[in-house]
Amino acid sequence: MGVYEIDFQAIRKDDISYKRLRPLWSGQDVLREKLDNAKSLSVVDHISSHRVWPNGFPGITKRMRFVTRIKVKSSLFDNALTFAVLLNTITLSLVSSTMTSELEAFLELGNVWFTWIFIYEMFIKWYAVGIGKYFADTMNILDGGVVWLSIFEIVFQQISSG
Repeated sequence: MGVYEIDFQAIRKDDISYKRLRPLWSGQDVLREKLDNAKSLSVVDHISSHRVWPNGFPGITKRMRFVTRIKVKSSLFDNALTFAVLLNTITLSLVSSTMTSELEAFLELGNVWFTWIFIYEMFIKWYAVGIGKYFADTMNILDGGVVWLSIFEIVFQQISSG
């Protein structure tokens, strides 16, 4: 049997493979009724190989979000930010009462840079997956809370220093 010739009556409804093999209805079903089998399969394959985007600005935005979502969900992005968290933890652990002024200035600059990196992460994830899906993940809630606390800390330090 070919890919499109699966005997769905032979598969039991409670079988796990049923949900994976069960075709969802689409507008392509209409093509199968009006064309001969071979031609309809080639048309369906051709349509399925192309992603349909809206025209104009909404299409550009949707494409950009799609590409951004792929990059945000990649292991490279995740590993790079995990490494940034590790480096930030190391720099924060270097704070002591016997620091030189140069080390204190360096750590303060590092704190600001890491805060900007995490702000970028939060906003790029908001753009890629949407704010609702961002906050559906509990780790993102934790990350977002830490970012907002870091922003508050930097603003408070700037206000208190004059």
